[in-house]
Amino acid sequence: MSYLIRDANALKGTAYIELYPDRFIGTHWNSNSIFLEEFHWEMFRPIIVKHFPDYNAYGFQTISADVWNSILRDFGALSTRLESGERVSDIISDISFMSEYTENEFRANEDGNLKELEATLNELSAWISGSLRETGFVSVLGI
Repeated sequence: MSYLIRDANALKGTAYIELYPDRFIGTHWNSNSIFLEEFHWEMFRPIIVKHFPDYNAYGFQTISADVWNSILRDFGALSTRLESGERVSDIISDISFMSEYTENEFRANEDGNLKELEATLNELSAWISGSLRETGFVSVLGI
């Protein structure tokens, strides 16, 4: 199971990050985009900001393949660590939570949530890689 949402019709509300497989074209909720709930995407913020310091969760950023490839390397390293059995306490410097509440909720089902996080990293990385091969860009459309 993964945190990715592939159908915009399945979204409830607007607290989602949209990943669009090209340069931002000024539209939202695109049929070829993928979506993550804000609090799931937030876990990746430290990695995103490390390679794209101007990231803004409320903005619209087109990110090039060079930057994404650096991000993808860190996603892969984190996924490998999760696969080897690392816990939240081991990876806490590489992820973030929106609040103490979301961290506590994540830790309450740590085993299952870490498996979902790993699956999300792998699925997200594959989607981004495929998009980059086609267009050379992936845009992050904030909330």
